[in-house]
Amino acid sequence: PEDLVVGMVSALRPEKGHEIALDVVRSLRDRYPRLRLLIVGGGTLADQIAAQAADLGDVVVMAGMRHDVMRVFDAVDLCLQPSRSDAFPTTLIEAMAASVPVLATAVDGIPEIITDGETGVLVPAPPRAEAFAEALAAMLDDPDRRRQLAHAARLDYQQRLTTRPWVAGTRTVYESVLSQSTR
Repeated sequence: PEDLVVGMVSALRPEKGHEIALDVVRSLRDRYPRLRLLIVGGGTLADQIAAQAADLGDVVVMAGMRHDVMRVFDAVDLCLQPSRSDAFPTTLIEAMAASVPVLATAVDGIPEIITDGETGVLVPAPPRAEAFAEALAAMLDDPDRRRQLAHAARLDYQQRLTTRPWVAGTRTVYESVLSQSTR
């Protein structure tokens, strides 16, 4: 409970930026001795990421593939997503639903999910360890800010990303397209 757990929940693929997350943890571990990185997911890079994390010892936990993501988020203080590319990552939506603050790259569909400074913090692309370390340190130093972001993200999730508003938005798009095609 005293640890600061940063979670990456994603497929273990190159575009997700796991090596960036490891570099961030390396650069911050002296300043935050209770910092832990929890990597959840499976994929082709599992062995490579484990080898890259070996020098960090128990600072990094590779939990493998899990189907209880919401329980995982119960143990996480912050969701980290230093992606190089990412269409529309459901992990961020799950973090918002779980009231977990998000730190991610402002790339592809991520800014459609996270509003920088309101529902999470976005780092400009391409992702760089130094920029993520700076943003993560600011968030770790300010638990009240993390709580504010998490609360705002949860409200945004409820208003935009649950079934009812999602279906209503999709229906509006279809009706708009159909009305244009009948003209």
